[in-house]
Parts: sequence; C-alpha cells; structure tokens
Amino acid sequence: MYMADRTFRGGGTAILIKRNIPHHKIKIVIPSFETTAVNIERTNNQPITVISAYHSLRKPILVQDLYQLFRNQDYVLVADDLNAKHASWSPLAQQNVAGHTIRRFCDCTGFSLNAPLEPTHFHKSLRNTIIDLATCKGMTVSEVTSIPELSSDHNPVLF
Repeated sequence: MYMADRTFRGGGTAILIKRNIPHHKIKIVIPSFETTAVNIERTNNQPITVISAYHSLRKPILVQDLYQLFRNQDYVLVADDLNAKHASWSPLAQQNVAGHTIRRFCDCTGFSLNAPLEPTHFHKSLRNTIIDLATCKGMTVSEVTSIPELSSDHNPVLF
C-alpha cells in the first residue's frame, strides 16, 4: 500500500497493489493536487502509470495541472476525487467549474473519462453525487463500479 496522508484534517490518497505485480512508486509533484503514483512494469511494453489524486474544492482546477498528471507517459489511469460535478457523469448534481474544466480537458485531449452509474459521495442533507472518476490516456476502462463497503462518506470505486 502506498499513501500520502493529509497533514491537516483526515484524508489523503492511496493505491493498493498486489505484491506479485512488478511495480515501483513514483513521485509526481503538482502543488494544487494531492497524489500517490505507481508505475506498473510490463514485459516488452511501456509501464502503466496509476495515480490516485485529490483536489480540494477551495482551489480552482487549472488545465495545465491536468496536463501535468499525464505528462511524459503513454499509458495513464488517474483515479481521482477532484470534487468535480458535471451532467455527463452526475446528472442530478449541481454542476461546477471543476466539472466543466475536466469535461473540456477530456474532450480536447481525447482521454476517456470513466464514472460509475451509482453515487460515490454521500451527503446527509444534499443529493448524493458522483465525484470519484477515472481519466485514462492510452487505455480503456471497461467497467466502473461504486462499492458500498466502507463506513465513509465516499465509496471505494473499482476500475
């Protein structure tokens, strides 16, 4: 398990990976994101970079920061909670600027945006939303599932 705990209030990012899968942790530093990243080694192929990312509601998402997540890598899966809401993946939620930024980024780059059909974030007084997504470069995700397994306001998401 690789993780980056938040230094204030609970939370952080993490990636769990089986020991028998050849991999190594990499460092991706983008000041506006919290990240944990791993390269999965593949025989006779380029590695797959898997990134767990979090972006606070308090800061705007900058397009150049999104490009930084995918820079210099051909196969990337970014699983994220970017606090982004858009009708294309969370039709009942109030849309926000972060959602529009990510939607435009994926439309411009051709990267795939993958979200479960079920909510991933649960509110006591507001509508439940889908804010946990995966953006992929050079690969396709065929299945995305929100798994109601934790006693948290977020469900784990299986990509």
